[in-house]
Amino acid sequence: MTLEPVLSFLARHVTDPRFGQVAADVATVVLDIYSANLGHSPLVDELVAKLVTRVERELAFQRELVKLKGALEMTVAQAAMTQLTA
Repeated sequence: MTLEPVLSFLARHVTDPRFGQVAADVATVVLDIYSANLGHSPLVDELVAKLVTRVERELAFQRELVKLKGALEMTVAQAAMTQLTA
């Protein structure tokens, strides 16, 4: 068995809420175990790069969602204060 099917699955599903936590845990273990062997297979290297890119994009997306949530909470709080003082 090679890493290719595992890495391919992880790259596809790491951001899927149904598999996210398990995929992240498996990716961590796989990368910890096989990080010394990277660079031997172009396909494995490409899949690892794809996985890293997907995780980075998801983290950036989550950061934006947190900012949006904060802005919405401030707007709702301001609206509530305005109603109380009116």
